[in-house]
Amino acid sequence: MRIDGTYTFPAPIDQVYAALTHPDTLSQIIPGCERLVQLGPAVGGRPPVYEIRVRRGPGPEVYTLTLILSTLQPPTHLRADLEGHGPDGPISGYGLVDLVQQDSQTLAATVWEMKSPVLAGSSAERRSRWNESAEEFARALRDRVDSTLHSGTSAPGNGRSLTTPRGRVVVLPRGGATLSLEMKGRLKRAAWMAGGVLAGLATIALIAGVVQRLARRRGGSATLSK
Repeated sequence: MRIDGTYTFPAPIDQVYAALTHPDTLSQIIPGCERLVQLGPAVGGRPPVYEIRVRRGPGPEVYTLTLILSTLQPPTHLRADLEGHGPDGPISGYGLVDLVQQDSQTLAATVWEMKSPVLAGSSAERRSRWNESAEEFARALRDRVDSTLHSGTSAPGNGRSLTTPRGRVVVLPRGGATLSLEMKGRLKRAAWMAGGVLAGLATIALIAGVVQRLARRRGGSATLSK
């Protein structure tokens, strides 16, 4: 199944591209998204990989998907590869998005190719319902992007964060966990102090043990003398 179309977003191209690629906004613009988790950091030129749980409607229709975002030519072109499982069985596909700056707005041209082996031998009516549902999902995705841009929501620049109904996961940028020299010095001094306290307690315990042994020996000698 192929879904294509064009739409003009009321925002500069950089903001539209960020809304389509940042995990914090991805979890907001994907209709029915219950969970979005990044599977490891995107390092070494590898594209980010996400695991997504999507619920379609109030019923039990749940899709578990793996999404790979290949940002080929930021901020003008990207590719999204999907693979997963839904109520109708396994599904897979990909989407291409091209962005063009037009004054203060951005023109987006999208092409989605989706397929499900289970639907290949199904009735024409069932395939038609599946196509309508996919087109509805694409429209809802577009409307959510538009709403996010209208609200002025922007992706944070320091670190990558995931917001889901179950909590928020923040992935720090590479090198972001490096401690300053001052903090390293404080931690070393704290470690030395803690080590000194432990050594002192151990010495006191050792002396107390020796004193108790001597007291027992003296008590035993006094008993024998009587």
